[in-house]
Amino acid sequence: MKKVLSNLLPILIFSIFLTLFSCNSIDVCNQKQTISNNVWVRDQTADFDVEIKDSIQKYDVSIVIRHASYYPYANLVVELFMTFPTGEERVKEHDLLLRNKDGSFLGEGMGDIWDISIPVYKNHVFNALGKYKFTIRNVMPVHETPGLMEIGLNIKKSK
Repeated sequence: MKKVLSNLLPILIFSIFLTLFSCNSIDVCNQKQTISNNVWVRDQTADFDVEIKDSIQKYDVSIVIRHASYYPYANLVVELFMTFPTGEERVKEHDLLLRNKDGSFLGEGMGDIWDISIPVYKNHVFNALGKYKFTIRNVMPVHETPGLMEIGLNIKKSK
C-alpha cells in the first residue's frame, strides 16, 4: 500500500500544481484583425466580441499591435469603445507608445516585424455578465497610418 501511495504522490502533486497555475494564465480573449495593405485609415475600426462569465474576477485588458519596422511614428492614438451587454457604451482615448525616447521600438521584434501588447486596463471588473463588444478606432491626426499589420485585443485574468 505504501508503495502505491509513494508512486501516486508525485502524480497527485503535479496534477494539483498544473490545475492551480494553468487557470491563472488563461486568456479570456486573444483576438487580432489584419489591417489590409498594412495601412490603417483614420476612423477605421476593429471589432471584437467577448463573453464575460465572471463578474467578480479582475481582468487585465491590453491592445495588441503588430507593425513593420517602417512604422513612422512614436505612438498610435486610438479610441477604445466598450459596449456592455446592457447596451451601455463607454469610450476612452489611448495614446499607445510604440517607441523609446531614443527612437527604438518597444516590444519584441523579429526581422522587420514588431509585436507589442500595451495594457489599457489593469484589475478591471466587468460589472455585468454576458457579451461585450470592444471596438478599437484609429484616431491618428493623419488620414492613413502606414506600417500597421494587425490590431488586437487581449483580455486575461489578473494575477
